[in-house]
Amino acid sequence: MRGARAARAAAGVCFYARRNCKAALILIDSEIGLTFLLNLTSYRRYLMTNSIIAIKGSHLDKQIEIFKEFNYVDVQQDEQFDNLNDMYDYLFDNYFNFSERDVVLRGIWFDNDWTIICDPEMINVWDGPALLKLSDKVKSDVMTFLIQTTSGSFGFTKCGLSGQRNFLSINGSVTENTGLPLPEESGLNINEQIFTDDIISLADKFGINFEKTAPQSCLAKKLNYTEELKRELTTFKSDRVKVPTQKKHTWWKFW
Repeated sequence: MRGARAARAAAGVCFYARRNCKAALILIDSEIGLTFLLNLTSYRRYLMTNSIIAIKGSHLDKQIEIFKEFNYVDVQQDEQFDNLNDMYDYLFDNYFNFSERDVVLRGIWFDNDWTIICDPEMINVWDGPALLKLSDKVKSDVMTFLIQTTSGSFGFTKCGLSGQRNFLSINGSVTENTGLPLPEESGLNINEQIFTDDIISLADKFGINFEKTAPQSCLAKKLNYTEELKRELTTFKSDRVKVPTQKKHTWWKFW
């Protein structure tokens, strides 16, 4: 995967997104970069762009409570998959279109004593307060892992009784590095040189495998916003409309 560094640099793409009244920035500065994004399926896409939340233990019976911590309502409209890769394809192919209709797509499955959630929008993996509340609710460790090679964004978090650890690097620059290093970080590039294989290896040390086919069925969940989140988003959109701008927007900016 190290060879992907050259592809990342040639792409000239920077992508960093947050919703739920957070910042959103999408920058595509070359035709090469756009082509690269449109052909991610040729590069084992789920290893080029992926973000997961892993909760220690079996918690599939607590799905309603889990997603409530992120201000989502479980409407019990799930798509079942027998193959993890097929579910990845469904999530990453459809999450943007669903989000335009205020529907959130998330994947969830259980593997090797971890309940795992795929967050294709890369939103919930950095919602620190929600992750801490979730860890407290289930009385267990919660970890997140982020891979986004086109922007060189790699990170992880760990919340639990033993404390909190956060690390994030964007485009070769460490933007967050708090908490005591985990013993499992030893031998890995948890610094400005971090790349896909470091995140995958770190997750693997905890028994979390990005590539492994789930031993049992996995679900793609359709979630709605809570009323609280709807109000926040309405306020956010209203405030954006009120802000005057003199700059001419380039074609790819949607805000």
